[in-house]
Amino acid sequence: MVTMSSQSPATPVTALPQSPASFPDIGGYVLPLISSPTNIVLFIILLYVGYLRLRPRSVSQPSVISDEPIVFTYYTPVELSEFDGRNNKRILMGIRGRVYDVTAGAHFYGPGGPYGNFAGRDASRGLSKGSFD
Repeated sequence: MVTMSSQSPATPVTALPQSPASFPDIGGYVLPLISSPTNIVLFIILLYVGYLRLRPRSVSQPSVISDEPIVFTYYTPVELSEFDGRNNKRILMGIRGRVYDVTAGAHFYGPGGPYGNFAGRDASRGLSKGSFD
């Protein structure tokens, strides 16, 4: 069975109708927005803030001594005094019974640093009193 169309074969094809999702002339809306210097500066600031929010975060600095694993250990005052940065590269500092590895801040806690006297000992009293002797 053959179906017949309503147009004859000799009738020219007219232009296709526009789809309902076609955009109106957006130039009339965009041109005033980008022609103002203030809007251009604000747009650049917006792009920069967006970049700062979406960029990958910097990776924290690895420990100076990354070969040695950090193991939970109890230290006596004599054992802790070995880790003052003079004979051993690792610098440990005790505060209220907990021992912290401060090797990454060797320029502060190492020998000759402003907090060098706290390295290799329990620094609880000195830090709480503000006594650096």
